[in-house]
Amino acid sequence: MTRPSLDKITARTAGISLIALTGLSLLFMAHHPTLGAPGYDTLAEEAAAEAGLNGGVHGALIVILIGFYVMLTALSDGLGRKRLSVRTAQASIIAASALMAGAALVSGFIVPGTAASLLRGDAAADFPALLRMLGATNQTLAEAGTIAYGAAIFFWSLRLIRMTGLARMTGAIGLLAGAGLIGGIVTGLLHLDVAGMTLALGVMGLWFVLAALLMIAGALSAQEQH
Repeated sequence: MTRPSLDKITARTAGISLIALTGLSLLFMAHHPTLGAPGYDTLAEEAAAEAGLNGGVHGALIVILIGFYVMLTALSDGLGRKRLSVRTAQASIIAASALMAGAALVSGFIVPGTAASLLRGDAAADFPALLRMLGATNQTLAEAGTIAYGAAIFFWSLRLIRMTGLARMTGAIGLLAGAGLIGGIVTGLLHLDVAGMTLALGVMGLWFVLAALLMIAGALSAQEQH
């Protein structure tokens, strides 16, 4: 019995991990806290009280983002980094990871930290104005990150569409998904509140799972010369 090569083992491990990370990202988004729950006198009080949950959820999402980057780098390796479309996708995933991590830091750590600071200074009334500014910062980073993720999926798919079988189907879906994510943000049809971000993650997650199945099956190494 022939043992699989180290490259194939790496691809399978990356594929399995990518599927697991996709599930975890949706799970943590389902537990994403939102401000406005009853029982608090001010938004600052609520944000400070939920700091532990907020930090835990967003800290986990940052770790997942790093995991996505590492596993999707294996996808670039399988598709061939010398190809311009793959290099462009890899550059896009670097940008996407940094931008999304920035959005998570704002929402998960800077917002509750600001609230706690204002409460200590008896200035809770100033929090709503600062929250609007921080919310705009979070949205800008998340929107730019979603565009970058869409671009990465689109450019990886330009390579996949030239292959056969499941790879070609994954490429076709990726072209639509990548263009849809970019178009949704640019046109304003996709607003990245918790529901919108969950939808975006679902679209990305579907494509990630398809790409992961290609890696698990060894389909990329079998067709990389085509």
